[in-house]
Amino acid sequence: MPKPYPAEFRHRAVALARASKPIPAVALSLGISAGCLRNWVRQDRIDHGEIVGVTSAESRTQVRAPSAQATTPLATRKHAYGLSSAVRTVQ
Repeated sequence: MPKPYPAEFRHRAVALARASKPIPAVALSLGISAGCLRNWVRQDRIDHGEIVGVTSAESRTQVRAPSAQATTPLATRKHAYGLSSAVRTVQ
């Protein structure tokens, strides 16, 4: 995964794009993809209540529940799949 851009860079890029400049032109001048800048502008619009979505603050506070498989001990998972220490016969 590429290293994230600094927050200040993102804020300035969004400000340029929101100042009625075409997103592809701003993105090209900054050396980033237009899709990346579009995502940042969309998130900024959500954060400012212009469109509906999950705000950045809400996203940071949401706790993701671990999957059931990740919390199950390995031995139990092996047993459930028939991979116990006994040698399985292949038919």
